[in-house]
Amino acid sequence: MNSENVEVNKPLWSFLEVVEDKLRPRALKSLTFSTERQTEAKYPEAIVDRRLSIAEQRPACPLISLFPVPRPQIYQKVVMEEIQKAFEQHMEQMADMVQKFSMELRSGLQPAYENFMGFIHAIDWKEPFLMGLLAFHFLILVTTIISRKNSNFQMCLFLLALGGVYLAEKLNKFLGENWRSFATQNYFDSHGIFLSTLWSGPLLVMAIIILVNTLFNLCYLIVKWKKAELRHKARLSHNKQD
Repeated sequence: MNSENVEVNKPLWSFLEVVEDKLRPRALKSLTFSTERQTEAKYPEAIVDRRLSIAEQRPACPLISLFPVPRPQIYQKVVMEEIQKAFEQHMEQMADMVQKFSMELRSGLQPAYENFMGFIHAIDWKEPFLMGLLAFHFLILVTTIISRKNSNFQMCLFLLALGGVYLAEKLNKFLGENWRSFATQNYFDSHGIFLSTLWSGPLLVMAIIILVNTLFNLCYLIVKWKKAELRHKARLSHNKQD
């Protein structure tokens, strides 16, 4: 029986191969992207899996390759789930890093804040020389803002501020030796923390403000000069045309 079936099937398979060779070019031209999408929409996932399993169990027939088999969507879902899991793990790692950084920042800033508040409370702000020093810095700030359009005066203030910062060490030594004549306690230690905070710090802030204002003025002058140059070129071209 088996040998007879094989002998009977041989002409059938040869006929199918001949038909496939003749029909393959036309079939490949007719199988477009739209028909494939319609076939995918026509067969749900369950039918797709069942048809694929049946196709795997069938004997190898040449005509099977002529017909489009719907692609299973389950692989796309698996890939999307893996991407989503990786993204969630990445977000969890980022959240842990941000939390650790915030905890370290708080632990580092807390002692600095406590030291700063202790420094503020240790100073008697009713001291006459302290009130005069604060008034001096306020006056310098107002002068810097008012004279922001005067570049030469701003440059003089900038140099004076840097000179005051440069002489802070000598000034701290001199005031530390003569603090009894104007203060109730000695604020001028060998490290110069008091003078650096209330003298050099504000002067550096003033210098930075002057420097930023100077850069803005330079940018404005460059834009103004470029506009004048373009106007001059336009006039020259207009004169040549005339």
